[in-house]
Amino acid sequence: KIKGLSGKLYWHRLMHYRTGIRGFRSQADGDDFFFSKDGRTDAFKEMMASVAVLDQNIEVGRLKTHPQCAFPERSRYLMKELALPIAKKSCPEYEQWMKAINAESASLVFSSYYAGNPASIFGHTFLKLNSVPLEELKDSDGRISDYGISFAASADMNGGLMFAVYGLTGGYWGDFSLKPYYEKLNEYTKSESRDIWEYHLDLKKDELTRMMAHFWELGYNNRFKYFFIDENCAYQLLTLIEVAKPDWDLTSGFPFYVLPADTIKVFDRYPGSVVNVTYRPSLQKLLDKRRVALKDDEKEIFYDLVNGKIQPKETQDREALEAYISFLRYKTFASKTGGVKVFKDSLRNALVSRAILGGVADYKEKKLFHTYSEARPDKSHNGYSAWLFGGNNNKLDNFTELRLRSGLHDLLNDDRGYPKNSQIEFLSGRFRYNYTDKNFRVEEIQIFGATSLTPVDKAIMSVSWSTGLLATEPKDKSCDKCLSPQFFAGAGMNFDFFDKRFSLYGLLEGKLEYGNKLNRSFRYGPQINAGSIIKITEPFKIHLSEKAFLNVNTNKKMKPIYSTTLGSSYSFGQSYEARMMLTHVIPDSH
Repeated sequence: KIKGLSGKLYWHRLMHYRTGIRGFRSQADGDDFFFSKDGRTDAFKEMMASVAVLDQNIEVGRLKTHPQCAFPERSRYLMKELALPIAKKSCPEYEQWMKAINAESASLVFSSYYAGNPASIFGHTFLKLNSVPLEELKDSDGRISDYGISFAASADMNGGLMFAVYGLTGGYWGDFSLKPYYEKLNEYTKSESRDIWEYHLDLKKDELTRMMAHFWELGYNNRFKYFFIDENCAYQLLTLIEVAKPDWDLTSGFPFYVLPADTIKVFDRYPGSVVNVTYRPSLQKLLDKRRVALKDDEKEIFYDLVNGKIQPKETQDREALEAYISFLRYKTFASKTGGVKVFKDSLRNALVSRAILGGVADYKEKKLFHTYSEARPDKSHNGYSAWLFGGNNNKLDNFTELRLRSGLHDLLNDDRGYPKNSQIEFLSGRFRYNYTDKNFRVEEIQIFGATSLTPVDKAIMSVSWSTGLLATEPKDKSCDKCLSPQFFAGAGMNFDFFDKRFSLYGLLEGKLEYGNKLNRSFRYGPQINAGSIIKITEPFKIHLSEKAFLNVNTNKKMKPIYSTTLGSSYSFGQSYEARMMLTHVIPDSH
C-alpha cells in the first residue's frame, strides 16, 4: 500500500519531487526535511521512513518537536490514507500559531516592477492570508493587519556582479517567511512606489488549512537553493498553492525561466480560480490621480503650495490641499534621511489645515483611487516573443529576419500591465537571411537592456535612464558577420504632453564598443539618445529615435556617427503584434 501511495501526485507535491535534467529528485534542499538518507531521490523510501517515525518519541526540526508536530500535513496525509493505528499528538505551538494567523482566505499578491533593486526589476509575488472570508473579499480590500507569506533569497548584497552570479547558480539559500501585511504595503506602495494587485483565490477552508500546514513544514524544517531564473519567489509560492489545490497544475509549462507576472497568468488555466481582484495604488500613483482630478484653478493652488508660494492655512480649497498632502506623503517616503523631517513637518501643518476645513472632497476617494486605471498585470502581453520580418536594405537586398526574445518588454510593446515607456529585455537575438547572396548571419545578441523614461513635471523631478549589454553588427561599417560587443549606460529627462500620449526624451549615455573591424579595436565616448514616443490609440504606438555617438578613441578628426530609427507597432491582444521598422545609419568614414 505504501508503494502505491508513494507514487501519488499529492505525496510528490508534499515532498517537492520533480523530474528534470538531473532525474527524479526533490527540489527541497534542507536535510531536516527528509527522514530517509535517500529521501531526496526515492519517494518510496522517504514514505517508509516518514511512517516509521510518526509514533516514535523523538524531536526533529528547528523547533525540536515531535515528527507529527514538525510535519503536520505530511502526518495527516499518511495517517489518513494508510489508516495507521497511531495516536495523534498534541502540538500546542502549531495550534497556537494557526489560531493567531486566523486565515479564512488567501490572495496571491503582485507588486509591480521596481528598477531600484535588481532582484525586483521583474516584479514580486507573495501570498496574503486574509482574516476575512472569501465571500466578504468581493466587496472589501481585506485588512492590512493580516499576514503575508514570502519566499526570498537570504542575500547579504543587493547588487553587483557577484549578486548576479550567486543568484543564477543557486549560491543563496531561499527561505519562507511570515510578516504583517502592512509591512509589505509600507515597503512597496510607499518606500518604492510600487502598485499592488491582490488576486483573491478560490480556496476552501480545508484547502487553506492544508496549505498553511505545509508552509509550517517548509518554514521550520527546510530550505531551498534560490535561483533567480526559475526556482524563485514566484515559483515556490505556486508549489505551496498546489498543495492546497492538488488538481491545479501551476508549475509546469514555463520556459526556462519563471517571471512573477507569468505566474499570475497561469490561473487562467482554471476559470474561477481567481474570484476577485483588488488594486492598491502606490503613493506616487495616488498623487498622480489626485492631480489629474484637479480643475485648472485648483492645480494653480496646488503648485503654489508645492513651491512654497502660499502656506496650507492660506487656502480654503479642499481638493488642492488633499493633493498637496498626497505630495508630501510621497516625498516623505521617497526622500533620503536628510529631507524626511522637513516633509514631515510640512505634512503635519497641511493635515492640521485640512482638518480645520472639515467636510469631504467633492470626489469619492474609493471610486477614484481603487479602480483599474491601468491594465492588470495578468492581462499584459506575454514576455517571451518571436517576430518574423520581411525587409529590404539600401543595396536592394531582400531579407527575412527572425527576432527572438526571452523577455520581457520594449518601448514599442503595449504598455498595459507594464511601467509606461519602459524597456526590460534579456537574452534576445536577431537572425537574418539575405536572399541576394544567400547569406545567413547573426545581426544582434542582447544579454540585457533596460530603459526607464519617467516624466518630469513641476512637482516631481524624476530621472530617466538606460543601460544595455549586447553584441551587434556595426551598421556604419561595411562588414558581415562581425559582431561587436558593446556596453552603454546613461541618464536624462523625459517630458509627457497631451494627456501623456506624447513623450519627448533626451539621454546622455556613455558607450564602449569592441571589434576587429574598428579603428584601434575600440570605440568609446559620449552618445546622445533622443526621441519621442506617440501613443495614437491604446494598442498603436510610434517611436522615433535619433542617436549621435562621438568616438574619442581615434587619431583622425572626431565626427559623430548618426543613426535614426522609426518604428511603429499595433498590438492584437496578449499574443500578437504587427511592426514596421525603418533604420538609417550614416557610415563612419574612420
